[in-house]
Amino acid sequence: MSYWSNGIATLHHSDAREMPIESNSVHCVVTSPPYYGLRKYRADEELVIGDESTPEKYVESIVAVFNEVYRVLRDDGMAWLNLGDSYSVNGTLLGIPWRVAFALQDNGWTLRSDVIWSKKAPMPESMAGTRYQDGVLRQGSWRSTSSHEHIFQLTKSMNYYSDGEAVKTDTQANRRDVWRDISPEPYAGEHFATFPPDLPRLCIQASTSEAGVCGSCGNQWARVVEHTNATGTVTAEYGANIIASRPNNPHARSNVNGSSNLTLAWKPTCDCNADKIPATVLDPFTGTGTTLL
Repeated sequence: MSYWSNGIATLHHSDAREMPIESNSVHCVVTSPPYYGLRKYRADEELVIGDESTPEKYVESIVAVFNEVYRVLRDDGMAWLNLGDSYSVNGTLLGIPWRVAFALQDNGWTLRSDVIWSKKAPMPESMAGTRYQDGVLRQGSWRSTSSHEHIFQLTKSMNYYSDGEAVKTDTQANRRDVWRDISPEPYAGEHFATFPPDLPRLCIQASTSEAGVCGSCGNQWARVVEHTNATGTVTAEYGANIIASRPNNPHARSNVNGSSNLTLAWKPTCDCNADKIPATVLDPFTGTGTTLL
């Protein structure tokens, strides 16, 4: 039973390690768990995520959540995991994002990309540990201010749906793995790590069909694009599930360089002949609900 729903977005009040969601039903996951050792969101030590006693136990917690994400995600689905790093009490950078990424790989996930979110306005950081005497720096712990986080692109296999055309840059170039065009937005509520809306928006656009999905089997509709350049015009279908299922189709091409692109149509990737419905997007750590928005 849902905690709240308006017919479009639905909230479930439950442990993210035991989600009341049907298996193999989610097309896209976009989430950002509590970061290790930064804030304590509740007092229950057995359930809390982010306040574990060691980095290893934190990684175990995230893996447990993503075991459940793996269950509910469709075989052609995609998951995006946003993580920032943390320091130990003695000032050592812990490498939390990559510890988690390697653990997820070991647990069966395919790590497709490490996207660097280059922040336009990073949070100010404390210079605790720096000592001054008579205005002169004598001893300290200076380091460069962290201005990036990781966004890992994860899939269950190579047969996943994607629409790179939906997230091309203003110059029609393929999106690179450093994202500098995510604009920060202030949040007045009592939450210190809200998603800027551009972040989940890009992930959702890259992972779900703008046209929708089959209301019967859930397969996403593919974008049919015409590419024109100096050598001529080529038609391509975007949606990796089409490319994987029809490898000999000369029109099913995943990457064609062109100087101009035109979306000609959308087409189903199944033979169900059912009505279209929206894709399903999940955020196991809802926070302020930016992904739902």
